[in-house]
Parts: sequence; C-alpha cells; structure tokens
Amino acid sequence: QTRATKPADAKRVAIAIELDYAYPWHHDCYQGILHYGQQRGWSCIVDPYLVGITGLDGAGQYDGVVGRLDLETQAIAEQHGIPAVSHWGNAPKHDLPSVLIDEIAVGRMTCEHLLSCGYRRFAFVGNLNNRPGDQQREGFSQCIAEKGLDAPKTWMFSATFEESRETLTQFRRELIAWLSGMNPPVGIAAANSTAARYIVQVCSELGMDVPGDIGIVVQSGDYSSDTGTPSITSVRQDFFKLGVEAAKLLDQLMQGSDAHPLQRTLAPTHIDVRESTDTFLCEDELVRNAMRHIAQHVRRTLTVEDVAEALFTSESTLRRRFEQVLGRSIRDEIVGQRVEYVKHLLLETDKPIAEIASECGFSSLTQMGRYFSRSVGETPSAYRKRIRRS
Repeated sequence: QTRATKPADAKRVAIAIELDYAYPWHHDCYQGILHYGQQRGWSCIVDPYLVGITGLDGAGQYDGVVGRLDLETQAIAEQHGIPAVSHWGNAPKHDLPSVLIDEIAVGRMTCEHLLSCGYRRFAFVGNLNNRPGDQQREGFSQCIAEKGLDAPKTWMFSATFEESRETLTQFRRELIAWLSGMNPPVGIAAANSTAARYIVQVCSELGMDVPGDIGIVVQSGDYSSDTGTPSITSVRQDFFKLGVEAAKLLDQLMQGSDAHPLQRTLAPTHIDVRESTDTFLCEDELVRNAMRHIAQHVRRTLTVEDVAEALFTSESTLRRRFEQVLGRSIRDEIVGQRVEYVKHLLLETDKPIAEIASECGFSSLTQMGRYFSRSVGETPSAYRKRIRRS
C-alpha cells in the first residue's frame, strides 16, 4: 500500500534480512513476512541494519522488527523499545522471541530416510560454531542410537573454508583423508549444499560411488541441490511459512497480546529424494530384489502375492524376511513407495489429482486419498497446496 492509501494506524515494520544472498532462508522468509504484513496493512521496509530507525525517510520510528537479528540490531530495537522477533537459528542471543526450524527434527528425518535406503553406517559433516548444525547432529545421533547402531563418524569444518586458496586446499585435504577412512556403504548428513558438493567431487576422485558407497542428504539445502550430477537429496523446510509465523508473533507483540510461547519451532516438511540417495542397500538379496521390484512397478496396483510370484518365493517367506531385516511389513513398503511417488507427482507436475490416482494404480481418487491421508496426515490437495506455496 502507498503512504497515501494505507490506514492511519498501519504498522511500520522493518524486515531485517539481507537479500543479496541467494538462500531460501533469506528470500522465502522475506516473502512470508511480506505476505503476512500486506494482509495486515503494514508498511514493510527492508532494513537489515535499522538505518531508518530515527525516521531519516520522514516516516517515523518502526513499530516492530522481524528478521535475522544480530547483537547490534537487537540492541537498537531494545534501546527504542520496539518489539523484535528473530527467525535466525544462529542469533547471538538465545532468549529472543523467535520462530525457528526444528533442527532436531531435521536430523531425525535425515536419519529415517538414510535408514529407509538401507544404510547402517553413518557420518555427519557440519560447520564449527553453528547452533542449527549442532541440533541437527543431535537429532541425527539420537535416531541412530535408538536403532541400536554405531554413532555417526563426525567431521566439523570451518565455515570459512572457501575464503582463500589455502583454506580450501586444507579443507579438501582433510575431506580426502576423512572419506578415505570410511567403510562403505555410509549415509552422510551434510550441513549444507556446498559441503555436499565437495563430498561428491572427492568421492569421484577416490573412485567411490554415490549413492552405492556414499549416500548424501543435505540438511540445509539451497537452490543448488537439484543441479549437477548426481543431484543431492535434501530436507525440505517451509521458510515461507517460517516468515509468516515470525510476522504473526511480531503482530501479537506489537498489539500487546500475551504471546506465548515466545520461542516457537516449525517442523521440516519432507525429504526431496534425488540421485545422491536413489538406492536401496541390503545384504539380504531377497529383500533387496523385492524392494527394487516394488520401485519398478510403483505405478500400478501391486500385491504381496505379485511380488512373491515375480521373485519365485512364497508370500510367507517374503513377509517374514521383511519383518526380520527391515522391521516393517512388505505391505507397508508397497504403500509407502506408492505414496512417495504420489507426493513426487503432486509437487513436480500440474496433473489433476484424479489423473495421478489413476497413474499410480489406485482404483479411485477416494482410495488414493485414504491411503495418502493415513500416511501423510493430510489430503493430497492440502499437501500440494502447502508444498507448492513453499
């Protein structure tokens, strides 16, 4: 809204986000904040350092601040008595009103995905002095421990490894030594896309196959995860919604509402499965072949009897081996793979949902909706709307 048409009591809000970085946790959060602010009639100003706090543009002080709040920005807001909300996991002050990604849930989701691919040895690559990364490692390690497996092999590197030729050379030297000591197959949780891409490059130099020897999941992906060969599996996080929720909390504070809790978290949405984990590893040949058969025929109605017949074994043997090796039923695996394929089509195509149901071998849209809702917790249309928005 322009200054001439906005309501007289409209809030003037500073969005403290630097937009010169091409990261979704900058731009998507900004879009979410702006979306909520426009609905509320706010006048939103991008001002990472609060240079407009003294009314240099003639508009007066801010009514609120939301964004990536460093110590200086927070101090300025406190000095002027302005409510402030952070959505930055590495904010220097831990007790700020904030809406953050549930990084422990990110780590657990990464673990569950790598387990579903058949990995039983794990590693974690993260940045030193990075609170979200530490929380991701905590969730990742918790999940692995609960399965009774060995703790992940961990390597922490400096976040400034690309600042010079010397630091990058040292980073690569340490990465080569670390990967050379692996006992494949190993599933690796990587802190960011840049680190993951270097892992892919070094694996190629060492003659290690991705994903056969090394599977990789990026826990804080950016727009580069889907580029290059192999493309890299990543945890999808709804940063647009994060921005909306941060703006909503700020709105409550500006109105003087009793806003509790002041620290809130948002769960990751799903895993974007790409080539870096597009595999299934299993020492049991029958289970491995069954998994591959299910994946190859995910587009049609498939029963346990169909799989057993294709593999020249009995249904009882197949059921028993799945429970022994994977701890879940073959029927659950068939349904799970079909639902994952439905999620892929909902996200990556504009096909009508009824057409997707037919393509995936469901007898009706109602049947697919029942399977999908039971597995995902929401209808296919609600899932598509939520994921597309982010």
